Amino acid sequence: MAGVCTAWRRVALNCPYLWNCVRFSSINWITKMVLPRSAQVSLDIYLPDERSPEGLNMILGEIHRIQHLGFYMRYERRGEAKQAMLTNLITPAPMMESCTMRASTPFKLPDNLFGNHSPKLRMLRLSNFTIPAILPLMSRLTVFELDTKSSGGVSLSYLMTLLAGAPYLTTVTLLSACSLVDTTMVHAHLPHLQYLTIVDNIGTVTSIISCIVHPATIYLDVDANVSNQEDAVASQTLAQELGTHIADVVGLRITCNSPYVYTTAEIHYEADSQANKPQVKVSFSKTQDIVAFVETLCLHHLQVLTLQDGPSAWGVLNTNTPCLNVIRVRSVHCLQAFLKALLDGVSKDEVRNVHRLHEGVIGSQIGELTNSNMLYHESQQKKYLAFMLESASLAPGPLRFPSLKNVILEMWDDQRRETPVDPFMYDCAILASILRLRSDRGLPLEKLRVEHYYSAGDEYLTIIRDVVKSIYWNGVAPDTTRTRTRNNKDN
Repeated sequence: MAGVCTAWRRVALNCPYLWNCVRFSSINWITKMVLPRSAQVSLDIYLPDERSPEGLNMILGEIHRIQHLGFYMRYERRGEAKQAMLTNLITPAPMMESCTMRASTPFKLPDNLFGNHSPKLRMLRLSNFTIPAILPLMSRLTVFELDTKSSGGVSLSYLMTLLAGAPYLTTVTLLSACSLVDTTMVHAHLPHLQYLTIVDNIGTVTSIISCIVHPATIYLDVDANVSNQEDAVASQTLAQELGTHIADVVGLRITCNSPYVYTTAEIHYEADSQANKPQVKVSFSKTQDIVAFVETLCLHHLQVLTLQDGPSAWGVLNTNTPCLNVIRVRSVHCLQAFLKALLDGVSKDEVRNVHRLHEGVIGSQIGELTNSNMLYHESQQKKYLAFMLESASLAPGPLRFPSLKNVILEMWDDQRRETPVDPFMYDCAILASILRLRSDRGLPLEKLRVEHYYSAGDEYLTIIRDVVKSIYWNGVAPDTTRTRTRNNKDN
């Protein structure tokens, strides 16, 4: 604006409100240009990386009119530079509404931060800054974040004393904030708390949650990825502690992108959760931890299950879930675990009968299939028969998931793209057999959606279409898919 013309430049340079919101990394530009031209209006300053201690102290010298402050302190403060910063930080901040302070090295804030006078302060985020356990300004905060990964953290009693002085908090984030789980009788009562995020080892997370009294409608985000536990006891203890909040789970999602990425459980305990957002999200670095955690949960009322982590799928699918209505499988690594769970209660005689039926169906439409080699199909059917017989029992019993009506298979897995087509057709053949068996038992599936499949699965669409009311195969209805496959073959 200042470069348009002389008149515009004069207006721009003399309008304080054009200079009171600063989001640059140049301290020199802020101190020499912004501060003088902003006159005495309120300031909104965000400094992502400071490289001049003197410049930062000059900015903090205006703390009496700063409304929103955020900075990252790269260098350790010593001597006069530290004393100057402390002097500025004990200056009253009557206009301060939010403050974010991060440092590369630990820095202890004064006991009378902002002169104990910051009546408008509602958000305080600290990283490597430590504050006294009793701080008057905490009483008005609604958002508080404490990150002490590099400074060692504080004791549990210290942390609870700090939170107990902030009854109006709605959002709390604790990132490796507790270094010592000591014996404490202090409990933080946070009646307005809506979001609680904790990143720490499993034992510490459990202790923190046990000391915070909060509403049942809270959203918990627990990341226990830095666990040093070697057994599943800690995970079970955490699940038991969370049991008062998630005793009636209706939705469960297990996700993991690869064996080297943390496994996460997202839990819904209210059927009407807004925007499909979970009320509890728990992350672990070990598959056995997530399995132990889920096994402790009460899943009798579980309605929706999403699986994306193969190893933990075995444990989850073996739990008692009589109300389960929807299963979404989002990884080929979970698919066979899912198919084996569906075979629970199916007898070997039932498997052989449906196998003979499918042999006849495939033989009658061999001329219309993408691969018309009958020997090839016979070989595949022998493979899936062996798989099913291995998982089936001698006598029929109750089928798993009696309320299951909707299955969604989304084969998101880059590794699978490098394998031959045969394995997926093999899975489709087993799925077709299982769906027919469930239909014959009076438990038909109402909806089936398969995405990112290989064309070899088209062979079994006729069988699946006979026993499932609504099918979407790679985004289209089965009739359209079969027509397209036949046309491609003719061309």
